[in-house]
Amino acid sequence: MKAYIAAAVVLLAGAVDVADEWVWPPPRVFAASDGGYALRIIPAATGKTTPGPAPFGISQALLFKPGAEGKDAAIWKRELVNVPHRAIVTDDGKYVVTFDTWGRVGFEHSLVIYGEQGKLVADHPLEALLSRAEIAERVQHSVSSRWWLRDATTSFNDRNDELTITLKWGKVLRVALATGTVTG
Repeated sequence: MKAYIAAAVVLLAGAVDVADEWVWPPPRVFAASDGGYALRIIPAATGKTTPGPAPFGISQALLFKPGAEGKDAAIWKRELVNVPHRAIVTDDGKYVVTFDTWGRVGFEHSLVIYGEQGKLVADHPLEALLSRAEIAERVQHSVSSRWWLRDATTSFNDRNDELTITLKWGKVLRVALATGTVTG
């Protein structure tokens, strides 16, 4: 009987979401693929460790053009809607796309687009990108997050006006950067 109980406990433990622990996000820099532009993200405060789901607040961002001898040229600076988990920058520096919120991946702010002068173009929760069935059946879940971009690829087209996201199960999302319209 004890063997059956132990086996049941092991099976049930496998069904439970994975626990998360998020340290306070560090300042980070995300560069365009050609290195011509970069985005520096600085969280509003530092030094905190929070287990489980944690609202990490907002962050400041600076889009800049790296210069010779460390003399960078600022393009724009603004407060972001969240503390992004990840970001990408078009090679022409016109658009910045941030993904997810640090400590709460795959919920609100799953895909945020900033245009010229840092203007907010679109702010999509995960439900605007994937169906409820896809989120439930295809996306890995943990206590704090829905890891929709795990093993996905992202790329901009040659004109730097469209983002393509190919998810691990083959679904392709296309995002018009000027409007934030998502198809796929």
